[in-house]
Amino acid sequence: MKKKDENQANLIIRTKQAESVLQDVGLLVFLGGILAGALVIAASEGDARIENVVMFFVLGAGILLASYKARYIAVVLGSVQTLFYTVYKIYQAVANGVEITWMSYIWLVLPLLCIAAMLVFMQTTYKTEVMTEMLEEQLRNMVLVDVVTGLYNLKSMYMDLERQMAYSRRNQLKLSLMIVELRYVQELRSILNAGQFDELKRRMAEAIEDSVRLEDRLYAIDASGSIGIICTCDRGGTEIMKSRILKKMGDRETFEDILDRAIKVEIKTGCFEYDEEKVSNAIEFKQKAENELQYDV
Repeated sequence: MKKKDENQANLIIRTKQAESVLQDVGLLVFLGGILAGALVIAASEGDARIENVVMFFVLGAGILLASYKARYIAVVLGSVQTLFYTVYKIYQAVANGVEITWMSYIWLVLPLLCIAAMLVFMQTTYKTEVMTEMLEEQLRNMVLVDVVTGLYNLKSMYMDLERQMAYSRRNQLKLSLMIVELRYVQELRSILNAGQFDELKRRMAEAIEDSVRLEDRLYAIDASGSIGIICTCDRGGTEIMKSRILKKMGDRETFEDILDRAIKVEIKTGCFEYDEEKVSNAIEFKQKAENELQYDV
């Protein structure tokens, strides 16, 4: 199994390296083609220069289509450009005796070459973008910690709550969930900048953490500073915990120096004791606790 994993990892690395080389080759060929077209225009004179400028602008349109993933239209445009130019030059040579110069032969390969190079470059770039987006999405799904407060987040709370509910049912132990929310969130956001509001949330989390027991678990459950607390006690125990939290939140030193003037921070709490007949899952448990917030006036 280990050997198989190593082979798979080596295959992924080789694939990435090949795609990176292919992307570089596509870019170099494209730039070389553009440079060749520009040199042809610079070396031509009179009617030939006008002819080369027209071809260059048509080529630019094809490259633009290729860069916006309209690859089929870009290839068709490049093919039609090459075909019409070939027919035009043959007609000029046969009907009017116009000599076909070395510059004309460059335009037989340049349109499709540049468009193909751009398509290769865009295809490998698109794969890289898709892979990056997938990795970022996986990383977001794996993150279980709130950046501001350092507490575990809502997803983590749901997972822990399910385990605690199962443990409580098996052992007939008391379990409660407390939700702590900031009052007047919009008003606080209007007087505090983003950094100050983050500092307020961090201090609020610290104050609550200092007010609960070591066995109780805290979670940052939203961007507005709300805290979820899994309490291994009954409803009466959460009331005692609530009084300690309110006392700590009322301390002037808790939110000192966030602004140059004193700010008043108030909270409301909702508590619900676990009852397996009323609560079937963690989400419902949280909703029951949130419903209790309306009674804290």
